[in-house]
Amino acid sequence: MTSSTNTTRRGFLSTAAALAASAAVAIPANAATAFETDPIFEAIEAHKAARLAFENAIRRGSALEQELPREKTRSWITAWEEEIMETDDPRWIDSVYEVHRTSEAATDAAYALANVAPITMAGVVSLLQYAMSFPPEEWPEGVQSDDDTETRPWHTFLIEMLIAVLPGMAVQS
Repeated sequence: MTSSTNTTRRGFLSTAAALAASAAVAIPANAATAFETDPIFEAIEAHKAARLAFENAIRRGSALEQELPREKTRSWITAWEEEIMETDDPRWIDSVYEVHRTSEAATDAAYALANVAPITMAGVVSLLQYAMSFPPEEWPEGVQSDDDTETRPWHTFLIEMLIAVLPGMAVQS
């Protein structure tokens, strides 16, 4: 599996054609139908679940860190490296892996939100409201450009996806 921290602009933009095509899907007449057919609602729920799993892993890890002696909690993992101490408490090591795994899942779910094209105006509004419900620093830090010269905020890719989708919705109105 590719690490979500290695996602590039090309990875996001390669879906632009699919996003534009998905905007051509007929818009449901009512909100209940929109929720059932618009894939963005499922992506939002998936992100909520992934974020909750990550928050719970952090909570359990914090409680364990308070319980165990410092010399048994020295292992850690970042996006770039991993240091697992064999002398650490096995529960701590499991916790470190769980936090890392759930963090990656939450990041992947956030990237999905910037790649799943809403097909209804209700979906667009819900996605924007959901994105605004968290401070910007709680979304992925950014995605590197294809030439590795810049890292852009996650919100930039969300906006680009909506720019690709919204004109198709306006034509259908």
